[in-house]
Amino acid sequence: NDGGLQRQFESDGLHLFGNINYGGDPLIHRNIGAIATFILDPSRLPSSANNRWRSRPWVELFGRIDGWTGFYDSIWAADDKWAKCHLFLRQTALQFLNNSSVPTILGSNTELRTLINEENKSRAVHVDLPGFVPMPLLEMALADKRQQIIVDLEVRLDIEMEGDSYIGLSPQPNPFQSVLLRHFQWPIEPI
Repeated sequence: NDGGLQRQFESDGLHLFGNINYGGDPLIHRNIGAIATFILDPSRLPSSANNRWRSRPWVELFGRIDGWTGFYDSIWAADDKWAKCHLFLRQTALQFLNNSSVPTILGSNTELRTLINEENKSRAVHVDLPGFVPMPLLEMALADKRQQIIVDLEVRLDIEMEGDSYIGLSPQPNPFQSVLLRHFQWPIEPI
């Protein structure tokens, strides 16, 4: 449910772009992001004496997110004006056992970071994304060391808006000067 936001793969990664300029009274929720799936073959799994491993992936997230809320006054313009943007991160590891089509979840961890939290402040704000972003740490035991491990990494921007408000991921409705997301391989570590 991206409502005015778009995504496009380019040679340097996934670009998230566009903006939402809202003026309605009901609170709306929009989101945009990606889920990347990585597969670890059993032959690449380091040995672990206690059958436990740690997964510490990271992503890169560059760009700028802009937000503003319109004029608020407790007498003349008292309806809520919200512009909120949160970064949601999730790592989930799973295995498909015994040729089952239903995965066995080895572990999952999430994190929610507030990037913009404007509520009735009648101002413009922006946040510059940091580049390096560690994903939530995951420690797990394997159900079967002979089966591949599948790891999903979800990076998502969750947006809430109400009243006269704006959230923008790029100055124009194209990938130029947009939010850039990049994924990388990482080692699984024995604990």
